[in-house]
Amino acid sequence: MRQSPILTAALCGLLGTLSASNANAQCIADSFEPNDTCATAVELLPGNYPGMTINGYSAVGGLKEDFYRITVAPGEEMHFDIDWDFNQGLLQLWLYDDGVCTTGFVDVDTQSSDGDAGVYYNNITAAPVVLVCKVRSPTPSTVCVDYDMNMTIGVNPCNSTPDDAYEDNDICTTPALITPGTHTGFVVFGAGHLGGEDKDYYVVQGLPAGEIITIDVAYSQAQGDIGLGLLDGQCGNYETYSNYQAGNESISYTNFGVVPEDIYFEVVGYDLAYDCGSYDITITMMPDPCNSVPDDGFSPNHGCGSAAILAPGTYTNLQVFYQYTDYFAVTVPSNQRLDVSALFSHNSGNIDLKLYDAFCVNTVDTSTSWTDDEAVSVTNASASAQTYYVEVVMPYDIPNCNGYDLVVDVYDNPCLTGGDDVYFPNFNCGSGPALTPGLHPNLFVSQFVKDYFEVQVAAGATVNVTIDCISSAGNVVGYLYDPNIGQCDQSSHVASATNSADSKTISFTNVEAVSRTYELELFIPTWDSNECNTYSLLISGALGQAATPFCLGDGTDGFCPCGNLSALGAGEGCNNSQGHGAILTAIGSNVVAADDMSFEITQGRPNQPSMLIQGTAQILVPFKDGILCMGNPTERLEVVFLDAAGEGTSTVSIVTEGGITAGVTRYYQQWYRDPQLSPCGNGSNFTQGLQVQWL
Repeated sequence: MRQSPILTAALCGLLGTLSASNANAQCIADSFEPNDTCATAVELLPGNYPGMTINGYSAVGGLKEDFYRITVAPGEEMHFDIDWDFNQGLLQLWLYDDGVCTTGFVDVDTQSSDGDAGVYYNNITAAPVVLVCKVRSPTPSTVCVDYDMNMTIGVNPCNSTPDDAYEDNDICTTPALITPGTHTGFVVFGAGHLGGEDKDYYVVQGLPAGEIITIDVAYSQAQGDIGLGLLDGQCGNYETYSNYQAGNESISYTNFGVVPEDIYFEVVGYDLAYDCGSYDITITMMPDPCNSVPDDGFSPNHGCGSAAILAPGTYTNLQVFYQYTDYFAVTVPSNQRLDVSALFSHNSGNIDLKLYDAFCVNTVDTSTSWTDDEAVSVTNASASAQTYYVEVVMPYDIPNCNGYDLVVDVYDNPCLTGGDDVYFPNFNCGSGPALTPGLHPNLFVSQFVKDYFEVQVAAGATVNVTIDCISSAGNVVGYLYDPNIGQCDQSSHVASATNSADSKTISFTNVEAVSRTYELELFIPTWDSNECNTYSLLISGALGQAATPFCLGDGTDGFCPCGNLSALGAGEGCNNSQGHGAILTAIGSNVVAADDMSFEITQGRPNQPSMLIQGTAQILVPFKDGILCMGNPTERLEVVFLDAAGEGTSTVSIVTEGGITAGVTRYYQQWYRDPQLSPCGNGSNFTQGLQVQWL
């Protein structure tokens, strides 16, 4: 933090800083300018074009996009690629065929984060197609971006590629017969082909009962992604599907019936832009090894009605099958928790674990990962013992069986048998204790008993409720309700904080003309694996307005340097070159412990730097094109660059940079550049002032 007396060399140095910060915002036009609109797009021939430049939002004159017109003949394909230094900013490509560059785009690349982007077009029509490619930078902080451009046009080799010997197998009802083994030299055409999409369908006849068929399709991913689908006998539904597997798609199927079964499958170009590609097929058939695996001693326990009754303990060498789900029943006393773990090797077959209520209808917990082992749990918070049902299931049929161990544990739940906090009992919405501004530590909440409080918010004031907890030990979330609108249902709230951060804040402004009481609800969601936790609340901003405006540029608090008064009652500083004054607004609370205040400037000069300043005393000194409102001394807190709307928000800690302690009063103002067109000709101006009484 730097300090200086009023109107000393430090303020002059500040003006120099503001001037210098804008000096690098001028971009050098490239040889294709002006091509800043779709109508002025420059005609582009195939070739390499280095040294292109584009203006970002923060450049002098603001954002300027580059447009290029490209003509693609029938049967030809076009590639448009750019490379740039990503440290200068993000670039995006949009390819249009509508002539006006609005919604008719045919390809985009907007997510590149490595300084390389490209778009593609394949002309499958009978006439030339005129395209327009747009290059733009979407990030507000970008000034200038230099890029190199390369465009190629050539005959599409897929247009002359012949189909394979298995044609015509383009519909499921006329598939090509194929046998187990490896077959090579297949060709598939996608939706991006000149002749249209041409799917391939095959049938393997007579998969014996109790056997597994595996179909592998190998291809070069450089040609695009291929999809492999297994269809039912009526060609109406997919039994299983494989795509986006980097050049090797694979599907498997088991015939659980008692008679042989014909297997139908399709090979397709998966993406809309897929043109053509070659592939090989390998088909294997083998007996299902699970046919010879015996079931365990709890069988038959394949439904809720035949569930095996378990006491707490470990049960080993159990067996589950894809076609036979295992069920178990466990009785849990009041205020106790049930933990069930299934231990297995995922590589030997995926197992899922589900936990149901006493009716074996409603799911109370599930565990369905793609790793070894699954675990579910539930707490019986009722006044009597409850029976819960455990389901062990294989969701996929390859492999068709797997062995597992089951661990059952029942114990006292500390979230129900431990103590609560000083506000207990406060578990009824509408009758919670009132919270005063300040810190409320050592609170306790669980999934079974929610916490409710009341918060008083003054007319026009903003309340901030900060929830602090170790979220990994139980994420505490909060909802704020207006009793006149809704009552604690998580849907009619006026504000909430439900993310998983350790510290989260609920903010709400009472826009009514009278003070109001709001209901605060806090709890741990039922999906959280931790059922209770401790937390603290910080209530701030509820006593009234955090900052009071003063030193207005409308003539009520002094006169502007050249009569450039703002409109009476507008709450602005002196008029700038745009015909109005700029406004400074305080966001957050005036509580030092919260340290959440920031300042936002609006209606300033777009794309110009500004400086947030702080003082310990009010003054009224005409300076530049505005009024300097505070000093003794003046402290420079932060340079804030305004965006294309003339707006900007501080990011530093005001408490830290301003040396703030509870009980002090400080004054704030924003000084901003207004070059060339300023009313008084001095090149800069000020917002109105804000007075903050820190608590």
